Order: sequence, then C-alpha cells, then structure tokens
Amino acid sequence: KLSKAREVLTIAVAPSFAEAWLMPNLGRFIRACPDIEVRLVTGDAGIHETDRNIDCEIRYGHGKWVGMDVEKIADDIIVPLACPEIAAKFGKNNEGNVLGSQLLIHTESRSYNWENWFRGRDEMPPENLIRMRVDRSPLAIKAAVDGVGIALESVILASQEIQEGLLVPIFLSTHPAAGHRRA
Repeated sequence: KLSKAREVLTIAVAPSFAEAWLMPNLGRFIRACPDIEVRLVTGDAGIHETDRNIDCEIRYGHGKWVGMDVEKIADDIIVPLACPEIAAKFGKNNEGNVLGSQLLIHTESRSYNWENWFRGRDEMPPENLIRMRVDRSPLAIKAAVDGVGIALESVILASQEIQEGLLVPIFLSTHPAAGHRRA
C-alpha cells in the first residue's frame, strides 16, 4: 500500500524493447522522479489505441502514425552480432560467404532477414544456410551471447550486451532500421 498518492505514468511498449532496453534503463527515470509510479503495458504496436489510460507509447517504425504526436528517440541499425569466441573466427576482413558454416539467428518479427542482408552485400545466401528462428529479439540476442550462432539484430536492443563485450558486430555493413519513437 502506498503511503501517499502518486502520479501514474502508463507506457505502452513492445515486449522486446521493454525487456532489452527500457527495463535496464528505467531505474534512472524512477530515481530521478520518485513521485511518479511507472506502469508498463506490453504488446504489439497499436493494440492499446483504445486504452484511454495510456500516457505514451514507444513504437518501432516509420513514425507516421495518424492522430499521434511523434518524437523520434533514436536511429537504429541492424548488424550481425556474435559472441567474442565466434567473432574471433572472422578476423578483420569479414566475408559473408564464410557464414555458411554458422548458425544464423533470425527474429521473425523483423522484416529484414539474412537473405536481405546477403543481397545487400551483393552475395548469394549459402545453399547450406543453417538457421534458427525466434519470435522476439531478446531471444536472438541471448542465443548469440550464449554462442549458439550469429544474430542479425538491432544495435539498440543489444546495446547492453555490446557495451559489456558479450556481443561483437562482426561485419562492417549494416542495415538502417526504423528508429524507436515515442508516440
């Protein structure tokens, strides 16, 4: 039971962004604004549009949502990420064609996939492409940290793992992703 009335800030956010970026960074906001109680509502973008209790929504995408004031939070890029042990196999002259021997992890909720990545490098995907598909980015990031394979993932969502040296971008070519925006 709360000892005094507090303002409640209700934030609608995608589960992957909430788990991978917002939760690790939310403590700073809570310490800076101790009189505000934070309520997180997770789900896919737009499912909360009828909920009148939502104060703001963090969405991933183009930022052109009808009837919303939108503020861009950050740009994002998609890169192949691997644990340091796997990354060490590639050296400085990263060649996509060596990926045929590696398990490639794809997040199904992301439209940009490994085939797009190979085409962007003017390469054909290996015929013996070994793949694992997951439904959320945190699963792909965790699998890459654990050395299961190479994840094609968001730098923002993997920022903590990259900063801690648990994941390393292994190819210089990247794909711009839609920025995270607050609607």
